[in-house]
Amino acid sequence: MNRSRSVLAASATAVLAVGLSLGAATTAQAAPAQVAVSHAAASAHPISVTFNLLVPNAPVTFTVNGAVVGTGTTSATGVVNFVYTPSGLAPGYYRLVATTSYGISSSIGFGVN
Repeated sequence: MNRSRSVLAASATAVLAVGLSLGAATTAQAAPAQVAVSHAAASAHPISVTFNLLVPNAPVTFTVNGAVVGTGTTSATGVVNFVYTPSGLAPGYYRLVATTSYGISSSIGFGVN
């Protein structure tokens, strides 16, 4: 049984890598995985993201540069939506990471200028 889980996790990781290159984690506008947010207007412009984490009904933790910014649960198909409103971030590049309780993760980069 542990061997099956290891194979499933390896398969999910491989699929995630392919999915990310195809835009599995995208903004609502289906733009590339880079989002620029004006520093002055950062708190007024939420970032809406959909992650396909491939694990159904799994708890998810969302982090930005290691700090927890929210939680959620994947759907029956392994998809989770999250809206993040950057606030108090200095200009620079950041990563929003979604990680399941099983260790499967996906991320999207965004910039504050």
